[in-house]
Amino acid sequence: ENKNWDVCVAVTSAQVVVVLNGLGAVRFKYSDKSGKKEFRPMGLATDSQCHILVTDYFNSRVQVIDKNGKLLRNIEGHGIYLPLSVCVCNYDTIYIGDSTGKIKQIQHLK
Repeated sequence: ENKNWDVCVAVTSAQVVVVLNGLGAVRFKYSDKSGKKEFRPMGLATDSQCHILVTDYFNSRVQVIDKNGKLLRNIEGHGIYLPLSVCVCNYDTIYIGDSTGKIKQIQHLK
């Protein structure tokens, strides 16, 4: 759930992120075809700006989308490999857990 009361769900098997409003109605669905491999959302989190951060497993990146479903940017590199989870902590520091068991810390709003 983010600051505007939306509920955000990564539906891995359907390769989509679904965002519901506070009443449970679908606001939008997000799926991405820009990667070299299929979009496979595994984990997500929201930040202080109501951005939705979604791990894109097969493309080894985290996608940052706005509260209306527009892709803002990709977080790639930083040694991220097959990311499984993402967490946003104080001051919008994000932690990304990948399939190697490593956790990467990134300050994403600087």
